[in-house]
Amino acid sequence: MEDKTKEKIKRIVGEYKRMFPGEYNLVIKQIKRNRDNQRTKFAEMKQTGIVERALIEIPETLNTMFRLRFTENEEEEFRTKKAMRWFAKEYPMFKLAERI
Repeated sequence: MEDKTKEKIKRIVGEYKRMFPGEYNLVIKQIKRNRDNQRTKFAEMKQTGIVERALIEIPETLNTMFRLRFTENEEEEFRTKKAMRWFAKEYPMFKLAERI
């Protein structure tokens, strides 16, 4: 992922945390509950009967901020596996899996 895209993501996440502190705190608590409900360190969820391996969870408000600010190319780039791994490492509070 390009450095300018990474910097844009960092600015947007910072703005999200400042603009929506209550939502941010609730989302982090929910992600922790989801993480605690995992069967394995690879984010396979308990009691679903299906293997779900979600890497990250992005709140809808933050996702909307990304979509409004990203160019089409940045949005495509952000949806790649490489970018998701970077995001999970840069923002572990949004990470569901222990291991990436």
